[in-house]
Amino acid sequence: MTAFINDADLLIVEPRVFEDLPFAAQQTLRVDDAALAGVTITSVAGGFNTLVIGDVIVLRTTEADAATFAIAGITDDNTLTVENEPTHLTASVGLTMIARTFTPQINIVHAQIMRAMGIDIDDPDEELDEASIVSVSVMQQIETLGTLAQVYAAAVAPVGDNETIMQKADAYARQFTAAMRGARVLIDIDGDGQADVWRTAGQGRLVRV
Repeated sequence: MTAFINDADLLIVEPRVFEDLPFAAQQTLRVDDAALAGVTITSVAGGFNTLVIGDVIVLRTTEADAATFAIAGITDDNTLTVENEPTHLTASVGLTMIARTFTPQINIVHAQIMRAMGIDIDDPDEELDEASIVSVSVMQQIETLGTLAQVYAAAVAPVGDNETIMQKADAYARQFTAAMRGARVLIDIDGDGQADVWRTAGQGRLVRV
């Protein structure tokens, strides 16, 4: 199973999600000796080879002084680069760097959307898979909105009466529902790279293009 999005895609749409919901994300790495120079981050402790391009890190001096960035490149186990230069942090050495991911939630939403399109990726007899999808950008949009809707909705109970979280949960749920209703996903049935049919969410219906 290969989702159409990664953590960086979530960050583009919702820049606060990795700071809003640290308890909902999976922490994959933490170092407390990070040093920043432009877009380059180094650490003696390292462990950067466990990360990949498109992962997201939170870089901070204190809880209130933090910034979130997508990884643009990994030079080696002790050096990586981020997509944008962190310009507003109050220090450049002795930083805490935490890598967080919503990959489990992304994969759940991915499977749900594929099934809504009539493709059961868990069925060994299913002839279609992610490579059959021609409308990749459509799938990216609805997977992003679906994941954000899921993680914010799941956070409502733990955070309690948090108006911002509740508003985001409601907004992303509405955007996801609208995107699913309006989605027409082109499918390549015969493997020639060209769309043969389109499907609408929840119907699993084939329509010739």
